[in-house]
Formats: sequence, structure tokens, C-alpha cells
Amino acid sequence: NPPGATYGGRKVLSKAFRNRFMEIHVGDIPDDELRIILNKRCAIAPSYCTKLVEVMRELQRRRQASRAFAGKDGFITARDLF
Repeated sequence: NPPGATYGGRKVLSKAFRNRFMEIHVGDIPDDELRIILNKRCAIAPSYCTKLVEVMRELQRRRQASRAFAGKDGFITARDLF
């Protein structure tokens, strides 16, 4: 989780410490892949998977519009789905 306004209480790691690791930046998981993961991992019917992803995206849109919570995924994240 990156430091800054997005995540409260996070501090920038020193360069010496960061050099000990390989940083991998991962983008958002596409909706189609989220549905497949939910279906396979959680044994949820495809129609329910579609609805869960739709609800997650709608909550994310509402959060962005209202600034109700700090952070990119204030209401729900992909982790919450799994």
C-alpha cells in the first residue's frame, strides 16, 4: 500500500530498504477475470458473480463521486469479493 493521502499512516520506505525487494505494480483485475475467479474459487453461480462485480463497481463509482472514504476502493475491494 503506497504512502500518501490514499492510505493514512503510511510512510515512504527508505531507498536502502526498497532495494532489497522487487516491486511489482499490479493494475485492476478486469471484470471478466473477476467473474471467473469468483466462479472457480468460491463456487458461485456465474449470474451471482456478475451481480457481485456489478455491485462492487457501482460502490466504487459512488465512493469516487462522494469522496465518502479516502482511498481508491473505500467501499469494497476485490479482496472483499474473495
